[in-house]
Amino acid sequence: MTWGTSMAACQGPVAMAAHQICIQVWLAVSLLTDALAAAGQALIASSFLKGDYQSVKDITDYVLKGHPNVKAIHSSKGVGEPPFFLASAVFFAVKDAITAARAEVGCNDWFALDDPATPERIRMACLDEFTAPFISSDFHPKLSV
Repeated sequence: MTWGTSMAACQGPVAMAAHQICIQVWLAVSLLTDALAAAGQALIASSFLKGDYQSVKDITDYVLKGHPNVKAIHSSKGVGEPPFFLASAVFFAVKDAITAARAEVGCNDWFALDDPATPERIRMACLDEFTAPFISSDFHPKLSV
């Protein structure tokens, strides 16, 4: 995903915007299927703890009904990777956008972007005619914590 974002950033702002829209749709669909998996697991666990094994079987049959992979819940592993990695995806997308902005002014050097990526840090990392009087390409903001 990071490589794809980087390639889209190299193509310009329109390609980058289209890539981000596609990534957001993909993540939304991933989260929806993962939500179904979590709900199914909660229902099964609740019924199992109550000793209602017939409900466990019924819920499992309903959730897996008509799906070719009997070991998955609607093709989701149900372990929650999309929600845990969603924040990282946004952070790296912002860093790739900053890389594209820096490349437009001829600065292709590596730069650090500490977490949290505040609006001030993002703005100062872009290196354009507005930030040039205040910083150089080796600028590294202090942590505000």
